Amino acid sequence: MKAPFKTLIFLLLVPAVLCAYPDKFKGKYTKEKTLKKEFTVNANAGLRINNSYGNLDIVTWNENRTVIEVHIITNSDNEDQAQKKLDEITVEFSGNGSLVSAKTIFGEKKGNSWSWWGNKSNNVFMEVNYTVKVPVTNSVDLTNDYGTINLNRLEGNAKIHCDYGQLIIGELLAENNYLSFDYTDKSTIGYMKSGKINADYSGFTL
Repeated sequence: MKAPFKTLIFLLLVPAVLCAYPDKFKGKYTKEKTLKKEFTVNANAGLRINNSYGNLDIVTWNENRTVIEVHIITNSDNEDQAQKKLDEITVEFSGNGSLVSAKTIFGEKKGNSWSWWGNKSNNVFMEVNYTVKVPVTNSVDLTNDYGTINLNRLEGNAKIHCDYGQLIIGELLAENNYLSFDYTDKSTIGYMKSGKINADYSGFTL
């Protein structure tokens, strides 16, 4: 069946400040850690990920396993603050044969506004990057803000939400996919069999 979409270019003005990320990791001290989990799953299982301030790189394969690796980095001129922030960031994993989920937890903010652009009080920069292998027949529910979502090919259903980042998607081969993204730039979707796209202040090609 041919795709019900023709090539589409949709461009809206994106505030320049959203694309002008500052140079990262210029502090004297960099701290990092890697978390890894693996689950045996069914062919029709689901994957749910909720993250911010980093990238989701999703690669599908033909094995009956979901493998998640999370690389967390902090950087600051203050070594104690860099370590403290690293210790505060963790990931809640859960999983069984039907559903695997991972959610990034950023710990106590204590009234400070800290993010990829750094904490206003102690200038700690951070990044949380996921590398995931998932069965090609599984479905995905992905949320990632302030970062990129990469997904090569999926036969299961996809629900994807991304704000202030970018989508790089190869093939979505199932029916009724749903993509929602705001303030993203230069996103690409190679093929989507059917579904709905909700995009505000974003540029993308399909």
